[in-house]
Amino acid sequence: EGRNGDKEYYIEELLGKDPISIAFIEEIKRYGKISDETYAQYLNIVAKYARAEIASKTPDVSVSDFSKGFHLDYLLDELPDMSEKINAVFAKLKKRVMSLPNVLTHGDFNPYNIFPKGVIDLEHFHYAPLGYDLVSGLYSTYFFPTKGPFESKRTYDFTREQREKYISTIEDIYVEARLPKFSD
Repeated sequence: EGRNGDKEYYIEELLGKDPISIAFIEEIKRYGKISDETYAQYLNIVAKYARAEIASKTPDVSVSDFSKGFHLDYLLDELPDMSEKINAVFAKLKKRVMSLPNVLTHGDFNPYNIFPKGVIDLEHFHYAPLGYDLVSGLYSTYFFPTKGPFESKRTYDFTREQREKYISTIEDIYVEARLPKFSD
């Protein structure tokens, strides 16, 4: 459909023209917050995705598969001086989530990959404990700084009420599926 620098692209009209993140960014600039309507649209896609993810339960996943999905190897390569601490945190995380069902996981689930009618960019798909993507869909924006000379910066924030609505929506879906509380 076009070029952006040295990259070519096309628009998948079936899912919508722009990812939800574009509406988030524009509304933050215009109104200082994400509108209830746009957030509801986002949450609707997240809820559909959560139900589909729950339906994709699979047998146990090996620890090496689980660590690949979390890019543990990248962290250890990039931060060798912190390897002991990184491994300790991963062991703690693994202990907390390994009782959850394993599901097909997007691996990069965030509003930049969520369109009004669906989800794109499945290049990091892997099996992981349920919740991996759903936490990312809520908190990935906070991985980025708001200021400073960084390649990527935070472009939107959710209000406290929006974060609470997200968590309660997922909690309800987990209850329907007879799973432990998402917030736990």
